[in-house]
Amino acid sequence: MFLQPNKESYFSEDETSRLSTRTLSRLEFLKLLTFILIFSFVWAVVFRIPLTFVSATNQDTQARYLYTDKFGVRKIYPTKEMGREWFINMEDPMADGVFDPQTKLTRNADGTWRVGSADKDEGYNGKYHIVMNIDTPVGQIEWKDVEITGYFKAIDVDEGDDEEDNSSRLPVLQWYARGNNHNTEIPCEGTSLKCRIYSDGHVGWVKEIWHDGGYTQERGISRPTGSIKGRWIGWKAVIYNIEGGKAVKMEGYLDDASNNNWNKVTEVTDDGDWYSEDERFEEAECNRPKNYVITNSGPKAAFRSDGVRWDFKSLSVREIRSV
Repeated sequence: MFLQPNKESYFSEDETSRLSTRTLSRLEFLKLLTFILIFSFVWAVVFRIPLTFVSATNQDTQARYLYTDKFGVRKIYPTKEMGREWFINMEDPMADGVFDPQTKLTRNADGTWRVGSADKDEGYNGKYHIVMNIDTPVGQIEWKDVEITGYFKAIDVDEGDDEEDNSSRLPVLQWYARGNNHNTEIPCEGTSLKCRIYSDGHVGWVKEIWHDGGYTQERGISRPTGSIKGRWIGWKAVIYNIEGGKAVKMEGYLDDASNNNWNKVTEVTDDGDWYSEDERFEEAECNRPKNYVITNSGPKAAFRSDGVRWDFKSLSVREIRSV
């Protein structure tokens, strides 16, 4: 037999009502409201504002690296996701084992570097003709769709001989990619697309199907500036495939006042109608047509000069996302 609970309440009806309903006085209500307002204010000041600041700082940092490189130079195209990037070490350029200037560099007092010569006696493969390679380490992806950037100041240029036609031998700086070694012993490795700026300020592109008898005539010629001597100038070469990898787009950009204001000054598309007319074209037996479109990658990108003694800074090569 189970015990039945006592159905009578231990409290009177009035006492039960007081326990179930808590009535706040006006003073207690004001105290509670004041506490809530103070707590909310302290939370906002101590926690929310720093979080907002950190978030804004992160966004600024992300935006900076989206639109500019590590030197603060404006990008034309964003870096490809997981793409290679190379930036010169301005303290010790050859420390990374990737930068190979193939000649002596001299550091200037302002931290920039000097290279090259305007004197033919320095030799075609010495200081007069300079090729500073950016190599691809074993196991890494070769350079293909790239944005090559550098600032330079031409200190001296080869003035030439008044008695010879120097129109095709003007002092020039050129950034290029899509090839490997450039020497006559292995000529078929020497493909390239070269973005040129000459001492008189005119610019253009040339294609090299093999080294050194597979050159085309220059295209995309314009003259966006005057003499390059004695002032800092920014120069960019952009190369990327289009039409599903069947054609190549080339763009050259100039920062004429060295103020990070870049303007496109030369543009070429190669879809197969750009031929080499060099009489020596068949000598190398590279098994390529005279209109070969250089859609391939290459382990070397390069900064080259001919007949120029020049200072440089902020050199870089990046794999880009063109669209």
